Amino acid sequence: MDYLDINLNAIATKAIREKISSLESTIKRLKKENTELCSTKNGLKKELTLAENFSFMTKSIVAQWAECKSVLEKCEYIEKIMLWVFGVKKTYSFHEDRGGLLRNLAINYYHHKEELISVATLLDIKHSSYSSTPGNFIDKIKNFIMPCDWSKDQVLQYVKNPHYCTNGCVYGAGEFYFESDGNVPHDLIQANNYIIYPDVFNEVINTIEKKSGEYGYLYTIPKYNAAIPRDQIKRLGRTLIGRKEKFYDIIEKFVKNNMEIFDKETLEYFYLISSHDNQYKIFHWQNFPIEYQQRYLKERPISEILKILTGYECKWTDEQKDEFLRGYYN
Repeated sequence: MDYLDINLNAIATKAIREKISSLESTIKRLKKENTELCSTKNGLKKELTLAENFSFMTKSIVAQWAECKSVLEKCEYIEKIMLWVFGVKKTYSFHEDRGGLLRNLAINYYHHKEELISVATLLDIKHSSYSSTPGNFIDKIKNFIMPCDWSKDQVLQYVKNPHYCTNGCVYGAGEFYFESDGNVPHDLIQANNYIIYPDVFNEVINTIEKKSGEYGYLYTIPKYNAAIPRDQIKRLGRTLIGRKEKFYDIIEKFVKNNMEIFDKETLEYFYLISSHDNQYKIFHWQNFPIEYQQRYLKERPISEILKILTGYECKWTDEQKDEFLRGYYN
């Protein structure tokens, strides 16, 4: 009888312990679920607060937009939203008297169309009254094409007869470009990679040789199109061989920036037609590649060489001077 009682007690004890363990697990699970529910509740409260705040801000933004009257006020207001919400800055400047709201925004935010369209949608800018021509405002933003993305035919048309630009609009998006495509800045077209396609670049050379239109602006292609091959820069240089007209500013800058690239034929021509002793002139001896600089000095008497090398305008390092003089005397 005692033996039976002992077994029953052990069984009862085990059952009670298991029950207690099960209850503890249940309590833990319920506590965890309660914590998760509280967290979810707090999260929903935050989301609701954010939604309410966003709704309030949206209404506030739209209300302030309604107070903007002039094109400049509208542009500057959208500028603030683009910067605050997306961290996007305008590319150029706004021109209140040129082009209207559509063109000012389309040009300044050309590379951020999606963000601009989001703002336009928020402000309900979709009707034609915001544009100088009929049509949906957002569709016009989507379809607006700047010269860097022109078609090949459009680029060809440009290189065959480079146009005159109203003063201040030759390079950079000046006020007259905001007014119309008749004043497209040359650099915006020259950034288009179609201009360095072999067949298109052949037309560039033809235009320069024929002196068609404002052909001189084509010498700035290497400045505004980093993808131009060195061979094309050499071809541009060769068009200057035998040139009788004055090398005006654009061409002088082209020459100075590309002396190290030009081929021997071009450099020989420049070297032979130039006086080299005026440091302010494009063909000063130090603007040539090093082998031409050395050639220039070797053609001078030693007294003149020493005067040049010790002059303040000489850019040679002491090592270059020593090396040249050792070679000269040997």
